Amino acid sequence: MINTKEASMNASQLKWIGVITMTIDHIAVYLIHSTTLLHWLLRGIGRIAFPLFAFMIAEGFHHTRNRFAYWLRLMLYTLLIEVFLVGYYLYTHINYSVLPFTGTGSSVNFILPLFFGLSALVLLHEKRVWLRPFALLIVVLAGWLGTPYGMYGVLLIIAFGILRRVQWQLLAGVTLTLLYVYGPLVMPAIPYYGFMQLQLLAIIALLMLFAYNGRRGKSNRWFFYVYYPLHIGILMLIAYWL
Repeated sequence: MINTKEASMNASQLKWIGVITMTIDHIAVYLIHSTTLLHWLLRGIGRIAFPLFAFMIAEGFHHTRNRFAYWLRLMLYTLLIEVFLVGYYLYTHINYSVLPFTGTGSSVNFILPLFFGLSALVLLHEKRVWLRPFALLIVVLAGWLGTPYGMYGVLLIIAFGILRRVQWQLLAGVTLTLLYVYGPLVMPAIPYYGFMQLQLLAIIALLMLFAYNGRRGKSNRWFFYVYYPLHIGILMLIAYWL
């Protein structure tokens, strides 16, 4: 990553943009009917969130003092979110978990693609070369399980983690986004949904990377760990009782 004098945003500021846009997106998902224009406007804003979190995961991988502890912490957090979603399913019979209880579930565990992406990076940087190809299996698994953003989400993290110059990160991010949006049009075997074109707005987040100065900034790491399940739980309860 090249830091220029003009770069003015630190990691904490990028995270806050991610948190705010993610929250806006989830408000639309749980509380605003999909037939309204407001729903899709808010969901469009929400497309900014994931690329920023994907980038932060890749940055964390390169800057953490203990990569195994970093990976283990995210794995346990991912499992915790899944347990919460399974509990919600058992109570409401609405499946938001990645586990196929009903066959019609749509996972909302957006930590899953972050964990898969980090796992792929760990494998790709393994000294034992024979382990590296297993990163491809993780990419395929993300698509097969139907995790949020599927293979696109994992590949985005891999690109951010391998390509360390912002120009190449932007090029890779835009390319992957275009493939995610328009790939199904030329490969009929891949399901295509009209709202996928909203993901083009993720390019806004990719452009923000030019403002990243490589600094951590002031932030409470545990706030972000607590906020995600807390706001999801509150929105789910409101939606359930409305």
